[in-house]
Amino acid sequence: MKDREWRYLTVPSSWKGHRTWQDHPTLGTYTGYAWYRCFVRLPAEWAGERCRIYLGYVSEADHTYLNGELVGRTGELDRATGDRATGDRTPATSEYDIDPGIVRCGEWNVVAVRVHHSGLEDSGGGLVGVQY
Repeated sequence: MKDREWRYLTVPSSWKGHRTWQDHPTLGTYTGYAWYRCFVRLPAEWAGERCRIYLGYVSEADHTYLNGELVGRTGELDRATGDRATGDRTPATSEYDIDPGIVRCGEWNVVAVRVHHSGLEDSGGGLVGVQY
C-alpha cells in the first residue's frame, strides 16, 4: 500500500467511533485485523538511550513493530479460529521497551501496529487508550 492510500485515524479511539466514514460504512462493526502506522523522529542526542513505546489499551491484541522489527505483543489469538483466547489480555495496556539498536535517532522511524478485534470485548476495536 502506498503512503497516500493510508487512511488517517485519530487515536486513541475505537473503530466504533469512525462508523460514518463514507468509504467504510461498516467500520464501526468491523471485527478482524487492522494496521496502524505513524512516523516518529527522535533527537540525535538520544542515540544509545533506551526508549519505550506506550500504546495504552489495545482492543484486543496487538503486534507492534519499529522499523520492521517486532518489539512486543500483547494478547494472543486462537490460531484455529482467529479469536482472542480467553484470559490472555494482560497487562491491560501495551507498552514495550525498545532496543537502542533498532531506533534511528535523528531520522524518521516507522511504528506499525497490527491490531486484532474479535468482537468479544465491547470496546469497539483499535487503539482505544483507556481500559473499558
